[in-house]
Amino acid sequence: MKWNYFLFSILVMNVNASPTPVYKCESDDKVTFSDEPCSDKALKIIVVPKNVIKNNNAPTKKENLEIQHQISKHIHDENIDLRVAHLKAQIEKVKVGRDHKLLKLKSNKKLAQNNLAGATWQSSISQEMAAVVESADTEIRIFENEIKRLQSLKE
Repeated sequence: MKWNYFLFSILVMNVNASPTPVYKCESDDKVTFSDEPCSDKALKIIVVPKNVIKNNNAPTKKENLEIQHQISKHIHDENIDLRVAHLKAQIEKVKVGRDHKLLKLKSNKKLAQNNLAGATWQSSISQEMAAVVESADTEIRIFENEIKRLQSLKE
């Protein structure tokens, strides 16, 4: 949002504030002012606007291009930061999902104790737990690699 104000101020600095003529007219003891002469006897008054930034210090074309480049880079970097934050949130979501699945499997594993069928079931649950961990780790690595790639674009 700060950059919008910055751009607006640059545009305002480039506006030429030229003096505007105003004509003072007198007729029948009345004084009127107009942007056009009301008679040959109209008095031309030059009005110079107050509080206007003069164009003497306006940025050059090269400086404007540099400013535009800086703004573009800032926006690009902010977009990358947003994407990185989103990926980090995805990583946390995967971790929470993994932990939830592991907790469920651990509680099922406790139920499978004390008989031969339970031992087979425990083995199956252990394999499923390993698969859940492997799947989550793979997904997290993919997100982390994307984060590294995006961060390298900022440099």
